[in-house]
Amino acid sequence: MRLSGFTSLEALLVSAILGLAATLLTAACASAAKRHGEERCANNLRRIAMAAMCYSDDKRFFPHRAPLRERDGGVESDTAARALRALVHYTYLEDTESFVCPSSPDEASPAEVPITNNPRSFTWAGGREPPAPSDESPLYSRSDAGDRPLNEMTDLSYGWTRVSVTTNSPPMVILAGDKARVVPERADEPARQGHMAGNHRECIQVTYQDAHVTRIEPASELDWLTTHNIAATERRPDSPAGYLGVLGD
Repeated sequence: MRLSGFTSLEALLVSAILGLAATLLTAACASAAKRHGEERCANNLRRIAMAAMCYSDDKRFFPHRAPLRERDGGVESDTAARALRALVHYTYLEDTESFVCPSSPDEASPAEVPITNNPRSFTWAGGREPPAPSDESPLYSRSDAGDRPLNEMTDLSYGWTRVSVTTNSPPMVILAGDKARVVPERADEPARQGHMAGNHRECIQVTYQDAHVTRIEPASELDWLTTHNIAATERRPDSPAGYLGVLGD
């Protein structure tokens, strides 16, 4: 006659099964959270691109500070902050939380005055006071609205293109994307090689002139659209060089 209950072997087996189930459940939850973060981030990028399209419909070009044939500054400049703030200033974008990726450590700047009441009152976290109402573009304004270099911004998760883009530019021109960089190879942490440091661990997402979004992972040198090519500062026939958001460009 067998006694009720588990033997030691059965108890060990049940414990192992429960542990495996918990591990799988945790991994599934983490994967779902990652996908959700990327989807929300992609929606942010679409909203930014669509606002920029409206901007360009009225002005015939997308936000750009330098002369049209010259490149804007890199991550150590405040170009991205000024270009994206211009979308709010000219009322093309009202939801300023769209500037922050939910998977990033950044936090959106609260608007002291509702954007719908006074879009020109919007400042980044570093702004000491809202700029006075003016027709002066944020691209060139001298008022303190908290525009800082992209690699110092804590309430802006996206970079902006360095090249000038007009309504006649090809639709595959990259406008904006995740603030990120590729993690270099480390002998003590080989698992980190190829991962991203930034909004997402395994990729960056970019949006184009026509507002569609692409997910890009570190890839081989044979692929033309790679995180390295996007970060490049020199234009090449096989590269969409000029993307502002990759740290260390």
